[in-house]
Amino acid sequence: MVKLNSKIKLGLFSLSKEKEKKIPLSVETKLKDSKNDLDLDEPEEFVLCEHSSEDDSIKINKNNSKDEESNINYNDSNEVFLYKINEDDNNKNKNILQKYYVILSEKEILFFSSDLKNELCDLWYIFKTYISTTIEQINGINYYSIIITFNNNSVKKLYFSNETICKNFSKRMKKSIKNLDFEENYEILEELGYGHFSKVYKCKYKATSEIYAVKIINKNKIKSKNLELIRQEKNYLKLIKHQNIISLKDYYESKANIYLVTECYYGGDLLSFLMNKRKENTKISEKMAAKIIKKIADGIRYLNFFGIIHRDIKPENIMFAEKNNISSLKIIDLGVCKTLNYGELGIEPIGTNGYISPEIYMHHSYSFKIDIWSLGVILYLLITGETLPFDDENMDRDIIAKKVVFTKQQYPDKYFGDKSKRLINLLDRMLEKDDKKRISINELIKNNWFEIIKKG
Repeated sequence: MVKLNSKIKLGLFSLSKEKEKKIPLSVETKLKDSKNDLDLDEPEEFVLCEHSSEDDSIKINKNNSKDEESNINYNDSNEVFLYKINEDDNNKNKNILQKYYVILSEKEILFFSSDLKNELCDLWYIFKTYISTTIEQINGINYYSIIITFNNNSVKKLYFSNETICKNFSKRMKKSIKNLDFEENYEILEELGYGHFSKVYKCKYKATSEIYAVKIINKNKIKSKNLELIRQEKNYLKLIKHQNIISLKDYYESKANIYLVTECYYGGDLLSFLMNKRKENTKISEKMAAKIIKKIADGIRYLNFFGIIHRDIKPENIMFAEKNNISSLKIIDLGVCKTLNYGELGIEPIGTNGYISPEIYMHHSYSFKIDIWSLGVILYLLITGETLPFDDENMDRDIIAKKVVFTKQQYPDKYFGDKSKRLINLLDRMLEKDDKKRISINELIKNNWFEIIKKG
């Protein structure tokens, strides 16, 4: 009998042995009171300036929308007067603040000597920067400044005499580089779970009061390669729009944290669904199993359309958005997905013990069909309710690997005696050890076993 939730450490990714319940996000995390955790580690110069007696002024394009916090129109206002250090003279004139007329255009800040805009003095490209504001006293006078931190940790500053103009221009900059503060749009509610490098919260979108889940990831505690996996997952989630795959509501990144905002699912994962059925002494019918596999297969086919392999299909990564509603099933955890170009194969040994295909155990290159194998294991588990096709009492990796590579799956009468030949034939094709002979996702979707769904 399978020990549900057992995992191995393989390749880039380490998995814990037990989870009490599933967090509705797609990055591995430890829940409160669980025993194990994902084990990952990892990542100014200020110049005094002379105050100008002139107040900053702002040029505003006509627009009816207004900042809720002030009477100044700013949604279309991307041109202001402000102060900065002239970098060419930085070493000579450290106490000089120079006034410029500035235009924010997309992700560029253009500096002109006057509002005539006939002399371009400087240009800053602010893509992939982090924006914050502060108050600084210079020669006894308060300045409101925007701090721009670049990826190489270099810092530049813009100075304003007017606080409202400073904040509005900062907000405009953040909007242009999709770097708005998470707290500006969301209210954090109760904690759902935590890990070495992250915490998961329920959160409320202030504009509509809708509830989501947010994973707040501490960038300083993550190794560079794992940070890139998280950013890669964000890119996948932004691309994907499918009813059976988790979707990304918002993504925020500050100098210290990454915020992944996703749908919040309340129905539990497929593993919990199986365990509840076992407690109720209720078996999953062949028809119900077909409905579940069809939904997951639809999601896998969508991923494959974009050249994406999931690489960790398992019951814990299949969530019910609504309890017991099969139509609401979602594939989650895209953190170890990989994109393959045409004809390309994967090589990294990644997966969860018991669901890994033979080619990965043998350290061979692999294709999209590794997800078909994992889905076949899930189908087998749905039918038996308790046993994987290649099982070991202690979930010993080596024993399971040998079974996966060398042993053909068995179909005990206890579980399969009353099941259809179509089911057995499909399982044989999904759990085919030779991936070149293994059924493809398109063939799977069209398989005649799914006709059982239409039967009364």
